[in-house]
Formats: sequence, structure tokens, C-alpha cells
Amino acid sequence: MSLNLPTDRDYTKRMKHSIQQGIPIPRPRLKGTKYPFESMNVGDSFSITGGRLEQVRIYTAANKWAERRGVNWRFTTRVVNKMVRIWRLEDGEKSAINHGRNNLNDPTVIMRVPTAIKIQVLDLIAEHRKNFQRP
Repeated sequence: MSLNLPTDRDYTKRMKHSIQQGIPIPRPRLKGTKYPFESMNVGDSFSITGGRLEQVRIYTAANKWAERRGVNWRFTTRVVNKMVRIWRLEDGEKSAINHGRNNLNDPTVIMRVPTAIKIQVLDLIAEHRKNFQRP
């Protein structure tokens, strides 16, 4: 059984393409989000049940949401009593999570670092604290 497909030459003869200029590219459709980021004002927060994994997920979702919409919104998250709370910060304000303040008592500071490096850093911190305890 053979298919009667047009050759390239036949196809280009039948197709008439017109080149157009100045046609704007439509914006991509943005799907909705299950979180109410768009309704948040500076200082607002909401919480979801979860731990560190959900913290990373919601923080990532918030930043991707802002990036896709072209807004300079910033967010920060904390886990308290098995609840993840996310706050909207001032536009452009940095949080400990996304610029790495030297608050080593806050485990979210090193949350995005690969595990092997985290272990080395935590070991160094423990050794430093052991060697330099106040009398």
C-alpha cells in the first residue's frame, strides 16, 4: 500500500503564505494558581499544612508566579508547628531565605544549599561553637 503524499515541490506550489509585519505576539495564557498570591498586599500572609517540603514548594510557586507576571514581589516563608506560613514583603525587599543573611540559627537560610554542603556547613558551625564557647 502506498500513500500519495505530495512532494515538497507540489506542496509549496499549492500553499500561499503571506509575510506580515507589525503583528504583536499575544501574551501567553497564564493558568490560575491554587494559592491567593494575586490578592495579597504587603504584610499579608496565609498558611498551609506541611513541613520543609511544602515550604520549598510554596516559596517556589510564589516566586514563579511573580516572575511570570512580571512583578517584583518578594515573599518569605517560615515553618511553625507543622504549618507553613508565607508573607508578602515590600517589593524588592530581601528575605533571609533568598539572600542568605548570616543568621545561622535559622535553618531556612541554608535551605536551598545541596545536602552534602549543608552537612559540612553544619559540622563547621558546631565545631566553631564548641571551640569558641563563652566562659
